Amino acid sequence: MPRTKGGKKDERTHLEKLEGYKDSKIDLFIFFGYYDGLVSEGVCGWVVNDSNRRVGCRHHQKGNLCDKVLTTSQFRSKARKIYLIAEGLAGLGENLDLASYRPHFTNEDFAKFEAERRKKEDAGDPMTKLLTVKDEKALFIFFQYYDGIKTKGKEGFSLNVANFGSVAHLGIYPGYFKERGENWFRRVSKVMGKLAERFVADGIAPPETMRPRRPTIAPATDMLHAFRNSNVNHELYSVE
Repeated sequence: MPRTKGGKKDERTHLEKLEGYKDSKIDLFIFFGYYDGLVSEGVCGWVVNDSNRRVGCRHHQKGNLCDKVLTTSQFRSKARKIYLIAEGLAGLGENLDLASYRPHFTNEDFAKFEAERRKKEDAGDPMTKLLTVKDEKALFIFFQYYDGIKTKGKEGFSLNVANFGSVAHLGIYPGYFKERGENWFRRVSKVMGKLAERFVADGIAPPETMRPRRPTIAPATDMLHAFRNSNVNHELYSVE
């Protein structure tokens, strides 16, 4: 049986535990994501299985409010605790009235979430953040955006006509990022691009010793690089 912070057994009912989350709309959002999935057997809400849909997985966080407010580790930690409550209450039957717990979000809530997201992104020293990045491909993306911002698009990934994570930038090195995929590239590019932006804005030069070697680009892709960084609406085109 779960224990409280004081070390005592938590003998509260599942409903009493849910009551403890009543002041947090995000926690209740997570609860109903899992509760609805359990009660409806996956018709709505979040599906949980033993393969790629485990409790607290990235799929449950991606594309909703949790992605804006919580880090991956924060979401995973909350999800594992809240899922046990959802599982317990789902076992009591579909007629359980939980309508008063279901969160309703206002424009003020969304504004607050956005402010928290920006604060989270801006927090911390840029150099300290960069030094924690060990993934070579993530570092490569950082330096591509750093060069692009620093040179106003003459080198690296140009932001003149493409935002962070654009398929235009992915298309320059399709083979290099093939194993990671487009979703990974888009997600990491937004983080690394924002970090590179802070380096340039603060006048900080990243350590060149961290710069990965530039991968080989096929001649056809070199030509495409120039096309992608032109004033053409490149999002209308795709690259295989």
